[in-house]
Amino acid sequence: MSPCLKVVGERAYIQARAKGKVGTSVDLSIELYDSQANRTVTTPLRCHDMRFAYEGEMEVCGWYEVTAPRGIPYVARQRWKLRTATAFGGGFESPELTW
Repeated sequence: MSPCLKVVGERAYIQARAKGKVGTSVDLSIELYDSQANRTVTTPLRCHDMRFAYEGEMEVCGWYEVTAPRGIPYVARQRWKLRTATAFGGGFESPELTW
């Protein structure tokens, strides 16, 4: 998994990316997280039923435009679950970016 956070001009975007085993189906969740206040800034944005058709395939969820107060350090926080699971688990964060 590799969550991304980027700023283009005056706009910020987040994206979730994952690799998996052939035939696996997962749901991905990505959100903007205030790393200074330790709180989620956006509702989780989700992509459902991402299927890996070949070895090494990268599934991508986003880019989603997000809004938040400026001058605060943020990360994109990604979670995942197998399509058959009931709850999201695991998690990774992008490098921190002050926007």
